[in-house]
Amino acid sequence: MVLEYEKKGYVEIQVSGNAYTSVSDLQSVVEFQYKRLRADKPLPVFGKVIAIGCGTLFLPGLLVFMLLFSSYRANRYERMAKEFRVWFLFSLAAWILLVMGLIFFG
Repeated sequence: MVLEYEKKGYVEIQVSGNAYTSVSDLQSVVEFQYKRLRADKPLPVFGKVIAIGCGTLFLPGLLVFMLLFSSYRANRYERMAKEFRVWFLFSLAAWILLVMGLIFFG
């Protein structure tokens, strides 16, 4: 079991439905672990690319950002939502600095 946990990051167990519903402690542990794993998933590279793209396209990007960010939050992907917001704000700030640099030094 320890090797499986180290390899996959989780351990699969098989429990009958009757045992699962009768033991509330087992139910709470299994469900808690699933929720915690979901909340701790990092944002994939494709998500980072989309966040950067949303920051460069101002109005449509803002709408897409709001849609995806609220979707991550609604589905309890807390880490993904936080990373998506960071990459969006980073690209938005870089775009604003680029435009201001072109105005002042151009």
